[in-house]
Amino acid sequence: ENSTSTSSVCSMALFALGNLCHAIKTRPPPSDCGLTLDEMSVLSELTLRCLLNSNEKVVGNATRTIGHLGHLILTEGEIVPMFFQEELFCSVTHSLSAKVRDAVGGNGDKMTWKQRSNAKKHGWGACNSLALILRST
Repeated sequence: ENSTSTSSVCSMALFALGNLCHAIKTRPPPSDCGLTLDEMSVLSELTLRCLLNSNEKVVGNATRTIGHLGHLILTEGEIVPMFFQEELFCSVTHSLSAKVRDAVGGNGDKMTWKQRSNAKKHGWGACNSLALILRST
């Protein structure tokens, strides 16, 4: 469902999740993040799905959050098995790269001004998230 209230709640939840992942990652040791592999898997899948949402705020916050979540997961080597890290890395980099491609061209002449503006914002966010993730590997 993509109603305004549902999208607002989803957007805020994504923003909060991104903040939580960042806070967990930047706190001093011990570095037990408190999330199980199953919880990380569900959060990753849900956040990746939100990248395809029709609401621009949801997409923007999902783009930000997947960077923080990916950074957390990819640096928790003792908790997260390598196969999960590799699968997540591939899924996230593929999704974020698509946002960057949308921002730098391709369909610019077929987009409205607002669509181009949103694509640029999402591309910028995707670049920041990719930097977090690539720094983790």
